[in-house]
Amino acid sequence: MNTMRRYVSRVVLILFLVTLSAGGVTAQGTPVVLPGYESAAVGKAAVVFRNFAGGSGHEIFLGGPVGGGESSPIGSKGELPGPWPSPSHVTFRYDGSTIYASAQGTDGQGQCEYPIGSLGSINYIRISVVALEAGTTVSLLNARLGSAVLGDFLGVSGRYRNWHVKGTDLSAGFTIEGDITLSAGQPPEGENRVVVEVGYLGGTSYVFAGFDEPLTMGVTNVASPGRSIPVKWRLTDGDGAPVSDATSFVGLYSYPVSCDTFSGDPADAVPEVATGASGLQYQGDGYWQYNWKTPKTYGNTCRAMYVEFDSGITSPLVSLRFK
Repeated sequence: MNTMRRYVSRVVLILFLVTLSAGGVTAQGTPVVLPGYESAAVGKAAVVFRNFAGGSGHEIFLGGPVGGGESSPIGSKGELPGPWPSPSHVTFRYDGSTIYASAQGTDGQGQCEYPIGSLGSINYIRISVVALEAGTTVSLLNARLGSAVLGDFLGVSGRYRNWHVKGTDLSAGFTIEGDITLSAGQPPEGENRVVVEVGYLGGTSYVFAGFDEPLTMGVTNVASPGRSIPVKWRLTDGDGAPVSDATSFVGLYSYPVSCDTFSGDPADAVPEVATGASGLQYQGDGYWQYNWKTPKTYGNTCRAMYVEFDSGITSPLVSLRFK
């Protein structure tokens, strides 16, 4: 995982992709949250939540890219009925042709939409929390991308803070939501704000053709802790040619999940090791195998596993229950 992870970005995963609910459309892949932002990313659409002090002015700005929150996007504007509460539940959604945003006011919900058209390829999210007014803070808590947990984005008084999310294809649509929390008296207009921008970060294109036996996607796989699991997959490029370069493989990762709901936090993912010297093996024609040496400590637990490629996109998740 690179604490120094390598990300070059966009991969097209066509078959057997994990889906994240997104208001009638689906985002694909496993999102990974990282600090800072990628200067090479091209912004395509954004929402700005601001004017937390209330009074005159709009609270929701929706439209094209904003460059990390330096200005408000041009598109449509929305007003909250009543002052901003803390917390206020906010959403940012795209259905393939229109972007939508909403925020909960004390007297009801404010919302707006903008017919932006097709955004093309989207595989990058930038989240900016801005609290320029001394002594005040703004945060975005309980953030989610569809059903995937992104976590908390905590503001610091007097600072811009940025994060970015990789590892998922948002081109077909997405829903991003969370809770804005405020502290102390907020300044008027846009001194403090929360910005969510989506865009594209170019790179290698692969097609992941799914995992092979003994693992099965879409079901709970039962495994014995301390035993090796042969993880097999096929990878081709965008033209269908087999990928034989071992540098396409970044690593195999897993994280703990509830054995009841199989939900967990991808931020807890750890790299998994191979058995002895077997390591990563190329079987020919784009087929790969990694013999995952599972720790005995995984006994009586459940985990989600995925493979990451050098494009920054990940495989579908596989659910495992260890005896």
